[in-house]
Amino acid sequence: MNPEHAAREALDRIGDGGEPFSTREFATELGCRPDVAVTNLEGFAERGVVKEKELPSGNRVWWRDGDLERNGDSQFHSLVEEVEEYAIFMLDPEGHIVTWNKGAEKIKGYTADEIIGEHFSKFYTEADAEAGIPEHHREIAVERGRTEYEGYRVRKDGTRFWANVVITALWTDDGELRGFTKVTRDMTERRAAKQRVKEERDLIEQALETVPVGIAVVSSDGTFVRTNSRLTDRLGIEESKLDRYTVRSWNLYDEDDESIPPDDRPFARVAETGDPVVDFRCQFHLEGEGRRWLSINVAPIDDGDEIDRLVYAIDDITEQKERTDQLLRERNQTERLLETSPVGIYVQDSDGEILLANRRAQELLGRSEEEFQEKSDDADEWRTLDANGKPLADGESPAERVRATGETVYDEEIAIEKPDGERLWLSISAGPVYGPDGELERVISTGEDITDLKQREHELERRRSELETELSEILGRVSDAFFALDDDWRFTHVNDRAEDILPESSEAVLERRFWDVLPTATETDMWEEFHTAMDTQEPTNFELNDERLGIWIEMNAYPSETGLSVYFHDITDRKERERRLEQFASIVSHDLRNPLSIAQMYLAEAEMNGRESDFEEVKRAHDRMERIIRNLLRMAQNKETAIEPNDVSLSSVVERAWKHVKTFDATLSVESAMPTVLADEDRLRTVFENLFRNAVEHGGEDVAVRVGALSDGFFVEDDGRGIPPDERSEVFDYGHTSGNGTGYGLTIVTECVEDHGWEIDVTESSSGGARFEIRGVTEGSTRTQLR
Repeated sequence: MNPEHAAREALDRIGDGGEPFSTREFATELGCRPDVAVTNLEGFAERGVVKEKELPSGNRVWWRDGDLERNGDSQFHSLVEEVEEYAIFMLDPEGHIVTWNKGAEKIKGYTADEIIGEHFSKFYTEADAEAGIPEHHREIAVERGRTEYEGYRVRKDGTRFWANVVITALWTDDGELRGFTKVTRDMTERRAAKQRVKEERDLIEQALETVPVGIAVVSSDGTFVRTNSRLTDRLGIEESKLDRYTVRSWNLYDEDDESIPPDDRPFARVAETGDPVVDFRCQFHLEGEGRRWLSINVAPIDDGDEIDRLVYAIDDITEQKERTDQLLRERNQTERLLETSPVGIYVQDSDGEILLANRRAQELLGRSEEEFQEKSDDADEWRTLDANGKPLADGESPAERVRATGETVYDEEIAIEKPDGERLWLSISAGPVYGPDGELERVISTGEDITDLKQREHELERRRSELETELSEILGRVSDAFFALDDDWRFTHVNDRAEDILPESSEAVLERRFWDVLPTATETDMWEEFHTAMDTQEPTNFELNDERLGIWIEMNAYPSETGLSVYFHDITDRKERERRLEQFASIVSHDLRNPLSIAQMYLAEAEMNGRESDFEEVKRAHDRMERIIRNLLRMAQNKETAIEPNDVSLSSVVERAWKHVKTFDATLSVESAMPTVLADEDRLRTVFENLFRNAVEHGGEDVAVRVGALSDGFFVEDDGRGIPPDERSEVFDYGHTSGNGTGYGLTIVTECVEDHGWEIDVTESSSGGARFEIRGVTEGSTRTQLR
């Protein structure tokens, strides 16, 4: 039995009652595969033998159309003839066209007279015809009963169209092949539409995969319908396990790391209200990376009255959030710095309009930020002055110069004169700010109030001028010659006395270098002494024999960071006196040592004869004479010798010194509370011996001598005739005498006192005699450096 006949019998058996049946039931009845059953049923449906309906589940049901069977083929042919949307025609068993309907004429362009009798391969493309495609399709229809396919077909005018073609084999009751029905539908527009849909779908797919945000379509129950890889990657979800997740599975956290309740999340809000949620920012815990910041956008897909699906767009904004937070912190910090800055700051645009003025700028000028930005009624009365107090010309302010040149201005002094005449002095710095295009966008200016500084500067300048005048007057009265050098060795001050020694006048040497005025000085000790003083910043004192002038000069140089002050005077007379004194001392010491040598010889002989006790006082006198000679030589030679200070009791030294003085009827009284002092005992005894001898020699044989303590030293006074006031300044000079003494006693005292760093002065005692006061003495057990 042929397939068509078997299918017809199976249909008769299952569809006799008019009840619906499924494809699987028909396949069972026919004893064939489900796809073969579908092919046969669809052929019956095209001829109107059965009807079909697709259920919501996707399955199809079929039932027998009894009316069509009763009316016969005539009604079917009439219906087919009038159909214009389909080309429906019949073929004989070899494939020649035997019928032609209006739809065929419309779609393919041939009339019935033109095409009947032609082989159906005429509608195939040349390539398909050569490949045997038409015969292949006919053979499949014979084998399976029906075949359906799509492809290009050719019209009469040679144009091609995309066709859906169904070829069904027709069989006689005896199972003989009667021919074929062929139904062709022009699918060109539908195919183009499908192609456009596919392209759009592919484009959407590509867009979804390339957009830098995660995209998901979510059903109303929160399950994922589809996602792009960006979303699964970003949320750490394996695509194969996506069906395990719903949007309700996510744990979202707010700014404070608190969990966001489910009802407050975007899905619930959109599902409840139907309104989109835009830029919902929250935190999401991503395994292995910790908390990440997300921006979530959710919108419903409106398919009717109910929300069936939602579209999620999720962007990882962690870095953006961190940058935003950082920028916010920096902006807040900048604003705080601006507001708390002790320097006035204001910002102008490229046209010079003020955009911002901080609090300090407002305080300085007593104007609000709004007054800065808007020109006030008294604006023309405000004046800007330069450092010399002259009005600035247009375009000469620091900000204007920055706008004109693009170069930064640093620390320029200007004055703002207010309408009431008050001047505010400012140190202004201004710099440009450029935009991405390289064009000037802003000028930022800072102003520091230097009004007090300028006033002090003016006051110091005035005071400096006064001091220079006073200094010139003082230097003119200084007894020593004086000049001052700056750190480049240039003369800055020269007094009148210095002109007597310098080779040129003060006017001629000022601002000139010392070594240019005195070029030969570089060959003397002066060069070394001056440079050492400047290098060590320690004063120096030295003597110099100026052969050019034929005089001796003593110099004292006092260095500072800014230069050197030098005091000097002519010591030629003093040097001559020292020379004569040294010669005298040499002669005297020689003459004194001659009898001493003889006395020493007799003392030695007496000691050998065992009579040394008789000469004890002579030995002490001899020792004392040796000390006097040594001191005399040291004084005459002007040599400084080191002293060794120790704790010395003034009372004991005074008693020993008094024993070495020929006193006649002179008396000594010593205060009971005499201190212990730090001194060289030998030289201290020499001081007292000479003061006592001076009192006895000048006060008379019955003079009364008294020793007492001072707060910083001690005194020796007598009740003799005293020293006239006009002679007191000369008593310490070398060789000075007004009586029977040698004139060197007080000079020796002065030497000993100065060796200790003390000071001595002479005045009148309470009884009218002479009183010598020695001050600057350090008490015992307190070590200090003495010279």
